[in-house]
Amino acid sequence: MSRYSVRAAENQARRFGGYRYADVVDVRDIDRTRDGFRVKGRIDVGGGYGRGDRGSFTCRVDGRGAPFIDFDGIRRLR
Repeated sequence: MSRYSVRAAENQARRFGGYRYADVVDVRDIDRTRDGFRVKGRIDVGGGYGRGDRGSFTCRVDGRGAPFIDFDGIRRLR
């Protein structure tokens, strides 16, 4: 499940932030919730329209497998 969340966070950062690369550098916490899972970690983005940046993300995966990702500390991904 965490691999799926990591890939979803990287893809959304590249797609919606306009960054050339996005790499999850640390997964800090994986919690099982009533509806699915919650994964927290740190992500490093860069290239594209601006210089590199580093922030955090929280990915919530419900029982249907749809990821909901919140970014914090990264420009253009708030």
